Amino acid sequence: MTRLTIRTLLLTALLLLGVRFAAAQQPALVKPTAELSRELRTLFDVLRRVCEMEYFRENELHNDALIQFGVLYNNNLGPYRRVDAQGRYRLPASYVEKVVMQYFGRGVEHHSVGEILYRNNSYLALGSDAGERDRIEISRLMKLDDDLYEVHASFYTFGERNPYLKERMKVRRVMAGKRSRFIVVEYQLASLADLQFEQNGSGEAAAK
Repeated sequence: MTRLTIRTLLLTALLLLGVRFAAAQQPALVKPTAELSRELRTLFDVLRRVCEMEYFRENELHNDALIQFGVLYNNNLGPYRRVDAQGRYRLPASYVEKVVMQYFGRGVEHHSVGEILYRNNSYLALGSDAGERDRIEISRLMKLDDDLYEVHASFYTFGERNPYLKERMKVRRVMAGKRSRFIVVEYQLASLADLQFEQNGSGEAAAK
């Protein structure tokens, strides 16, 4: 076998490996089941409507935002509602810790944030009400890695055919005992490229 032939074979093998590696790195579209769609819709609903979460990029979620999320979640959904003399709810810090760990898989460094006061291992905050519920459809779901997904959602006012908002988030599937759940890694508006992709038809909305 000549040196030229060996070199050609090596280059061909490297090229094939590169193609396979590139294919393996491409996100894979996933058709969500009804149960998975319901779980993801609930996640979007909690972040946007219940907790008024600000958008954040991966590895850029600040502790203050986690505190605000945990307090708003418990004010709107939690069972613990005791009002103090100033008209605030007194919320044990452990409640905030629990919900932040549930949705983001992170701990919390406790302190006051704006009008949310931290006193004696509890938060004091004025009451809040969640906004009106939207109809949410999962328009795109991609598997990025073994347990990492990117999911896109369209928000509709009830009775309207066109969405007024599109958002996306990265979520990671984690195990909790024998059950699994998603934790949020990134939360953003959908880009123009995302919107054009979804108009071609994919995900839950396209399946209808």
